[in-house]
Amino acid sequence: VVWSSGMAAAPIPEEGLDLLRGTTRYWLERGRTHSAADLARAMQFLEATTRDVVTSMSGFDAWLTPTLALPPQPVAWFTESGDPAEDHRRELAFTPYTAVYNMAGVPAASLPLSEVDGLPVGVMLAGHPGEDGPLFSLCAQVEAADPWHHRRPPAPFAAD
Repeated sequence: VVWSSGMAAAPIPEEGLDLLRGTTRYWLERGRTHSAADLARAMQFLEATTRDVVTSMSGFDAWLTPTLALPPQPVAWFTESGDPAEDHRRELAFTPYTAVYNMAGVPAASLPLSEVDGLPVGVMLAGHPGEDGPLFSLCAQVEAADPWHHRRPPAPFAAD
């Protein structure tokens, strides 16, 4: 609701709507259906979620979660259904962990610590609000213990 309401508030002229991607139009149109009460409830939920996440993290130096819930997908996978609602469900199924950190406003970083079929598999480290420095330090320590700067995913096609 918060996201789509924000899109609905954007000054997009009607004649420019056909230039938007289907998913963008979908969210814009959804946002136009929300009331002020819908937005207020969504903001209350967002604030409560932020408090819950920050409180849950208080006993830990950092949180470790997967970056993605699924292996890397072809770019077209996110739009191939032709149904913007289904495309959004796919996005949520693909990246359920990152939204929590974004909503809570905590610093987070994805680190490519493993590989599956030659593609990087990331883990997310999240820190405390306003404490980016300790998170960067932890990321540097993890990278020093298992360097990945030399790793490269396979080329999408072979060179002639």
